[in-house]
Amino acid sequence: MVIQYLVRTYSFRVVEAGREEREFTLSVPSQSLLDNRFKCQDAPALCLAKLKEAQSSETPEHTVPLQMTVSEAELRKYVETLSPTLSTSLFPMDQAIQRFFGHLHSCDLSPSTR
Repeated sequence: MVIQYLVRTYSFRVVEAGREEREFTLSVPSQSLLDNRFKCQDAPALCLAKLKEAQSSETPEHTVPLQMTVSEAELRKYVETLSPTLSTSLFPMDQAIQRFFGHLHSCDLSPSTR
């Protein structure tokens, strides 16, 4: 018998002033991670970057879907952006996210106070 882990899934809670709290779920196919030699521990940052990019272009008419999947192309682009940064930065993931999406917004990752 062979049991394979097919998808890595990450959930993010977004709290914005004047808006209802939302929970987003982003998935990355495990095979894409393997094919691109992408470290699993970097997958949450990749998903966070995709979510931030989607939210930056959100309008009342076009809301961000609560469930999204990182495409093979997005993962490849992220890997290409990340590679040259690793040797020159103390914070390679932050710079890679910034270069990948052209901007980096602040993000509160503190534990929920519920």
